[in-house]
Formats: sequence, structure tokens, C-alpha cells
Amino acid sequence: MTAIKRALCTALAVTLFATSAAFPSFAAENTDTVKKLIETAVEENAGLNAYDYTSMVRAYIENNYDKDISLSDIAEHIRISESWCSRQFKKETGKGIVEYLNDIRIDRATELLKNTDYATKEICTAVGYKSQNHFCTMFKKHTGYSPQEYRKMLKSDKKI
Repeated sequence: MTAIKRALCTALAVTLFATSAAFPSFAAENTDTVKKLIETAVEENAGLNAYDYTSMVRAYIENNYDKDISLSDIAEHIRISESWCSRQFKKETGKGIVEYLNDIRIDRATELLKNTDYATKEICTAVGYKSQNHFCTMFKKHTGYSPQEYRKMLKSDKKI
């Protein structure tokens, strides 16, 4: 496979992966095609590098943060080992996968607190946490405020 074909296959595989993660109906209709392109890219070593896999991990997390996802789910979806996935993601981003997932969830939660009147429990569920206590702990760890304090500060127009 020439370098140009490898680059095109890589770009197409990464794009299709992100599209299938964002649009489950697309993935359902094109599962075989998407899997075959990703498999071909991996089997032919079609130029996929750690950055490409990291992009796939990010896309998967950003499109599934509201679900109960694990490292094994991510690695299985991308078709790589859990240990390699975890190691490369940390090497490329400086963050572990769980830390990145929590960052995404808390960022989404702050947006919901700013732009909706949803109760804390609804926000907790909407961003993928099962336990409201764990959500509140993680929120305070990331922002320095509880969700209630954060919303109260927004309403009083204080800078956060």
C-alpha cells in the first residue's frame, strides 16, 4: 500500500469511526463497511498511529460520556488492547482515560447548570453518573464548588 493510500485509508477510518460514534444510525446501517475499513487500516498498518487512536478514543468518549462506559468498551470498539489504549492515551494527552471522561462529564454538567433548571439528580444522570453523591464529589473536585453552590453563584452574577 502506498503512502498516499495509507494516509487516505487512515483519514477515512478515523472519520468513519467518529461519525459512527456520533450517529448510531449511521453505524447500524454501515457497520460492515466501517469495521472493514478500520480492520484494513489496522491489518495493513495503514498509517494509524497513536495520535489517530487517541482521536478515536476522544471521539468515542465525547459521544458516549452519558453512558456507562469503561476502558474495555473503548478498547473493544477501537479494536486495540486495553493496556496499549490506556498507555498511549495518557502519553498523548497527559491525562488518563477516566480523568478525561470525568472532565468531559463535568464540563457538560456546568453547561447544564448554566443553561437549564434541571435538578442536580437529572444533571447527574444526563452526564453519565449513576450516583448523585459521586457526581457532587467529582463536581466539587473539578470546580471547587458543589453543583448547588455553582448554580447559586451563576444566579448572583459572581465570577466563577
